[in-house]
Amino acid sequence: ALMFTIGGLLGLTAIEEATQQVFEERLATAQATVAVFQRDVDRLASDVALVADLAPTPSAAPERVLERIGDPDRYPFFHVVGVSALDDDGAVVSSAGHTPPDWTSTMPQSRSGSSSLVAPALPTAADGVAFFDIVVPVGPASGGPVATFVGHTISSNQGSPFHPSGQFDPTTPELGRETEPYNLEVLAADGTTLLAVGDSGQAGTTSHHLDELRHALTSREPAALVDDRGTSHHVMAAVPIPESSLFLVLEQPVDVALALPNRLREQLALLIGVGFASALFVAWVTTRRVVKPTAELTTAAARMADGDLSEPIDVAAYDEVGTLASTLELMRRRLLDAQTQLVDVNRDLEQRIRERTARLGFVLRKTISAQEDERHALAREL
Repeated sequence: ALMFTIGGLLGLTAIEEATQQVFEERLATAQATVAVFQRDVDRLASDVALVADLAPTPSAAPERVLERIGDPDRYPFFHVVGVSALDDDGAVVSSAGHTPPDWTSTMPQSRSGSSSLVAPALPTAADGVAFFDIVVPVGPASGGPVATFVGHTISSNQGSPFHPSGQFDPTTPELGRETEPYNLEVLAADGTTLLAVGDSGQAGTTSHHLDELRHALTSREPAALVDDRGTSHHVMAAVPIPESSLFLVLEQPVDVALALPNRLREQLALLIGVGFASALFVAWVTTRRVVKPTAELTTAAARMADGDLSEPIDVAAYDEVGTLASTLELMRRRLLDAQTQLVDVNRDLEQRIRERTARLGFVLRKTISAQEDERHALAREL
């Protein structure tokens, strides 16, 4: 029992380490997915800046930019539906596509010359769920009236699961390896689902994981945790998207994410159960091999103590108990031989006593008869 208890504790420790590694791997996958998302955002900003410089006039720039980056298949996570051009004071110079009214109040108060995300600009969009606005400064160093371009995006929601191996750079082996599918969500700071890939959440609604993720959303720290509410349990890896208020969440069912630790735990339980039962059986057999011959030897010794040496000691044992049985059997035979010799000696002695007693009786009778004859002879003479 002590051996299997120690083995079980060591096995559970190893399984807990494997579980921790699963959580760390999920966090690494989520962080790599964030890197892919940021790569596409940077690509979008570069495309906006490049096309804006090539536009013939400031008023035509948003339309040219939208033609360049408005392809729905250009970016896997989002789709640009509108572009606005702003002057240095933040006023709209021109726009193209779907641009929400009165959205400039959500713009950052200071623009440092690098692109930034504002999420979300609208609660809803024309043909989807508003995802984020990307602010791309292009001036005023260019000398034109346009200082900033803003791209308005909607999320590319999908009902099929998210496969990280299909999004990562195939030239990077550690990111391009084949992985299990995930459900992916990108949440706003208030817990609203802006992007939903898979069947876990619905874009435009509050995430049903908000209670579990509330601390992570508030602290802006990566977290790997298990959502065990309800009937379906999930493992989630939540990672903040830098320089924004967005949070990316990867989710997998527990039986998929923790398949290896759970299988190891089941195998450990089976191994310990079967091993412990086998050990008990071996101990029982071994004990029977010791206890049964010992009981037979105890019975035989009791018979010998009562003087019964006729029944041989026949104990099937091949260890120390067998040696003891052989010694007792040898002692029984010697005691039996000594007893037989003693009986024979006693019988011979009794026979000699009877013969001597008979002879003494005969002599005594002869003596008495001679005395009687002598008395009769004296009597006649007298």
